[in-house]
Amino acid sequence: MNNQGPARTCPNGQMAYTIQARDTFFSLSRRFGVSLQSIMDANPGVNPNNLVIGQVICIPVADPGPPVCPAGSFSYTIVAGDTIFALARRFGVTQQSILALNPGLDPNSLRVAQIICIPGQAPGPTECPAGSFAYTIVAGDTINALAQRFGVTPQSILALNPGVVPTNLRIGQILCIPGQAPSACTCEQNLTAANRNITLLREESGAQIFADMTYGTSTATTVATTVTTAGIRFAAADETFAGDYTCRFTQGMAYAFFMDTANGNETNLVVRDNFGVWHSFA
Repeated sequence: MNNQGPARTCPNGQMAYTIQARDTFFSLSRRFGVSLQSIMDANPGVNPNNLVIGQVICIPVADPGPPVCPAGSFSYTIVAGDTIFALARRFGVTQQSILALNPGLDPNSLRVAQIICIPGQAPGPTECPAGSFAYTIVAGDTINALAQRFGVTPQSILALNPGVVPTNLRIGQILCIPGQAPSACTCEQNLTAANRNITLLREESGAQIFADMTYGTSTATTVATTVTTAGIRFAAADETFAGDYTCRFTQGMAYAFFMDTANGNETNLVVRDNFGVWHSFA
C-alpha cells in the first residue's frame, strides 16, 4: 500500500507532484526545467534520499519570462519595499485590479526584479510646475542630501512631490525640485575648462600641492548656490565672487572647502572645483 500521507497544498508558483517509482529530486529538476536547489527549498524537511512512492511534494513552476501585459495595462518591475497596497496607491488603482491582472501572484511574496502588470497607462516623465525642475534619483540620494545640494528645504521638496516616501526613494524615480535646474556645460566648454585647469596646475604646481596638503583632507562641504558668467556664490559665503566660473563649478553641487578666519577675522573660502583644483577666494 502506498504511503501517500495527508493531502498537500502548494503555494502559488508551485505545483503538487506525487512521487513515482525511480523519481529523484535530480530527475524531477530536469523533467520540469527547474533547479535542484529550488525543489529542495520548496520541500523543507523532505529527505531527498528517502522519497516514498505516493508522497506528495511541491515543484516550483519554471519562470515563463516577463509577462506580456494586455492592452490597457503596463509592465512594472518590483523594487525593494514595494507592496500591492503601495503600488495601488501610487498608480491610483485598486489592489484587486492588480491581482486580477496577475493570476497566481502572491501579494505577500513579491520578489525584487519580478515583473507584474499594472492597470492603466504607464506614467510618462514627471511634468514639474513652473519654478521647479525634474530630477532623476541616483544611488545614495536622500531628500536631505538633495535639499542641501540644491539649496532648498526638505519640506519644499516633499511639498512638490505628494505621495513620495522619503525613506523609500527608488533609483530612476523622478522628483520635482524647487528652483532653476543647474546649467549643463557643453563638451567644448568642459574641454576649455579642463585645459585652463591643466595650465593652472602646470604654472602653480607648488601652490596646488600646498593646497592639497593643507585642505585636501577636509570633510566639510559647501554648496555652489549660484554659478553664472558674472560670478559664483557659495552657501558658506555671504558675498558673490566675481568671475566666470561656469563649467568650472556646477550650481547645486557640494564641494570640499576650508574656512580660515584666523587673519583679522577676514574669511577666506578655499574650494575644490569639478576638476579637483583648489581655489582660494578672499
